[in-house]
Amino acid sequence: MKFIIIGSGGCVCLPKPLCRCRVCAEAREKGGRYRRYGCSLYLEDASLIVDTPEDIAHALNAADIRSVDKRKAVSLFIFEENGRRVIYAPCDCKPFPINKHMKNADLLIIGNTFVGDRLKNNRIVNANHPLRRELHSMEDVMQIKEKLSVADVIVTHIEEDWGKSYDDYTTLEAGYPGVRFAYDGMKIQV
Repeated sequence: MKFIIIGSGGCVCLPKPLCRCRVCAEAREKGGRYRRYGCSLYLEDASLIVDTPEDIAHALNAADIRSVDKRKAVSLFIFEENGRRVIYAPCDCKPFPINKHMKNADLLIIGNTFVGDRLKNNRIVNANHPLRRELHSMEDVMQIKEKLSVADVIVTHIEEDWGKSYDDYTTLEAGYPGVRFAYDGMKIQV
């Protein structure tokens, strides 16, 4: 199966319009992996797009996608072919619905996360912060990975509010074995 993450951002694209923070300024300057369209995934083998945010037209053009088989989207998908399995859970998946069909998958692409306890503008996500009720922390992601016995995880739906750039995410990957952070145009072969 061949996938392309055509949008790895959250509700607001990166750079956020009018924002002059360090991350948005860097995204404007460097482009490429530093900028993010809204969360969406493309399955090349079926010309299938999953998740269509407001900026989908720009993301499709940037990824040079030329055909899409129109389907109705929900919040969790399992793709399976030749004994290989990919779980795509970009949003609205807390609590995470673990079941036998997800065990031992080759890849979990998960959103609905926040990364780190310090967000943009030095906002702190303490133990009682509302984000913890709605989104998965990286510790939650690691627990889901372990419960499912998933080989690899890609974190997507990365919000501008997390205040981290592409370089920050590549550094963070070292602390989470078997986890990568998505970027627009990321190609995945399973």
